Amino acid sequence: MRFFHDCFDIPPVYANFASMKYLATYLLAAIWFLACSQEASAIRPDSLMLERMFRYAASVDTSDAHGTSRSNYTRFGLNIERKNITLLAVPTMYAVANGGKRSYIDESYGVTEYNSTRDVRTRTLIRNTTIPHRRKTMENVTKYLTPKLYDETIIDEYIISPFNKENRRFYKYSTTFLLDGTARIEFTPRRKNTQLVSGTALLDYATGRIIECNILGEYDMIDFNLNLTMGDEGFRSLLPSKSNLDTEFSFLGNRITCRHVAYYDLPVNGNLKTDNRETWEQMGTVRPDTLSYKEQAVIDEYVGSRDTKDSTIEKKKKTRSAILWDIIGDHAVNRIRSHFGNDDRGYVRINPILNPLYLGYSHRKGITYKFDIRSSYMFSPQSELSARLKAGYSFKQKQLYLSIPITWYFNKARNGYVMADIGNGNRISNSMVVRHMLAQFPDSADSWQNSNIGEFTDNYQKIAANIDINKYVSIKAGISQHIRNAVDKRTYKDLGQQYTYRSCAPMLELKLRPWSWNGPVLTCDYERSFRGLMKSNTEYERWELNGEYTYLQNNLQALHMKLGGGFYTSRGRNEYFLDYENFRENNVPGGWNDNWSGEFELLRSETYNNSDYYIRANVTYESPLLLFSWIPIVGKFIEMERIHISTLDVKGIHPYIESGYGFTTRLFSFGAFIATSQWKFQSAGVKWGFELFRHW
Repeated sequence: MRFFHDCFDIPPVYANFASMKYLATYLLAAIWFLACSQEASAIRPDSLMLERMFRYAASVDTSDAHGTSRSNYTRFGLNIERKNITLLAVPTMYAVANGGKRSYIDESYGVTEYNSTRDVRTRTLIRNTTIPHRRKTMENVTKYLTPKLYDETIIDEYIISPFNKENRRFYKYSTTFLLDGTARIEFTPRRKNTQLVSGTALLDYATGRIIECNILGEYDMIDFNLNLTMGDEGFRSLLPSKSNLDTEFSFLGNRITCRHVAYYDLPVNGNLKTDNRETWEQMGTVRPDTLSYKEQAVIDEYVGSRDTKDSTIEKKKKTRSAILWDIIGDHAVNRIRSHFGNDDRGYVRINPILNPLYLGYSHRKGITYKFDIRSSYMFSPQSELSARLKAGYSFKQKQLYLSIPITWYFNKARNGYVMADIGNGNRISNSMVVRHMLAQFPDSADSWQNSNIGEFTDNYQKIAANIDINKYVSIKAGISQHIRNAVDKRTYKDLGQQYTYRSCAPMLELKLRPWSWNGPVLTCDYERSFRGLMKSNTEYERWELNGEYTYLQNNLQALHMKLGGGFYTSRGRNEYFLDYENFRENNVPGGWNDNWSGEFELLRSETYNNSDYYIRANVTYESPLLLFSWIPIVGKFIEMERIHISTLDVKGIHPYIESGYGFTTRLFSFGAFIATSQWKFQSAGVKWGFELFRHW
């Protein structure tokens, strides 16, 4: 009876059950208890706890996040355990690799502005560092300090979160209920993979809110141990209030250990002076904790050496050539990123000039070296000017590829922009021009057998303007010019043949989104080249239709579908060099996320450029932990996998089918492809490119 009394708060009974009133009360209570027990037994307590954790983020009202701000403090300690000359080539590490010290400290204090839990902006007010030239190093690690625990991926688009219900199939969970109203959940991956993590989380039993958690993992050559203390209530309970991060980076005999500590929920200090950006005394007034003895020793050594006269004399003795080579070395092997202009509205990023990790390979172009420069300047929230230099050199073709798009957004809300694009070097060929030459000069057939007589370079200039009429319709109009020159101009000149083909074509594009932004996109392109317009000697009229749809099962799994076709309604006589706008080769792919696979990798462009029409279809499925990730040892490092099949129907080939499989790792991306033509095996090939340090 005491059991029922404790559970149901029934008034104590001091007599026996002589009274039928009390007997009826106990019987009803017993029946209710048994019914509740049977209902509760349908859901196990540990499963119920997991469901509360998965649902917690959706239950939080984040509307109060807009317009709030708090101060933040971050301290970063770096120790070089082992190093060799290869550390100079690691992005952002040149300054510490060449600095002569083994330990460095970096402190920063700023303001965090919240517009929402997904729109969090941080402004640094003061920063003190012992790193030479005030460089920033290991910036890729700082993203781990503010993980999005409840999203499908914790950091950007990688590391699969164990706290999201969509990812439950990737993890095993065990739950321990504690006596203080909390529960401890331990999570381990179902297979060893760099995208998965392990650890523990302390939850509030009533709500499923994460109070504290510890996450251990390894990604992009970084072994990390992350301890988080989450906020107490509201939108801050979805974000960490304090982070402790220990990392270890190992590469070709180098070993770097780092320790981060960050506080994100500090009161705003309105009396802070920011005119002197390196004042260790001022940092001491806002530092929320105490430095360790080792950290204080690193700072004292730096401040002392900076203030001594001997240090000044030593700097003067440093030769100009040594300073010059230091600057060249830093900029040659490291990525350059900088802001400029009022309120840092301008941005420039230059990839390393001499970094061998930007090499790639394909069966047609051989080894290709890539280079990339990006810059932008924001005039207002709706107006921005951006430019990019994208280049690649094919050692097999001895050809430099260049693409320089310049875009001015005049109305970002309506996707209103004007874009100018200049490119050169794109190879195009046509067997018809060779047959035409052979018909006139049959005696030259033997000398042309192994030459590049049929190859031309394609230099182009385009300018177009785009505007979204509404969420269903977009219109783009512009003009494009192509100048195609024979690679072997000398032979054409000696034979008195035409070696330059020019075209100038106004174009119009209509884009339809029948289901707004969340459905397929239908595109219709029209282009007409007029002879004599801007020295054009080529005349044609072309239509292209294209439909694309990406079904996102979640942020990690996607099914890409594409169906399209094109045809010429008019083309002049002996117009050999025409190509399609929506069906062309990417000459300088930038990696896994830049049309790296899923297209026709083994198909020569002249196959469809020779045809008056084309019809193509493509299906690509992308997912982590798909096939090869099951392989012991090596499968651990496979981050994403793709399977694709593409079909094409053009004049003379019914059909051409190409299928492929690709995967990406921390080091490289790899793809293997097989092609059949008219149901017969035609060719096979592979493609790879470096991915190392791409997220750095």
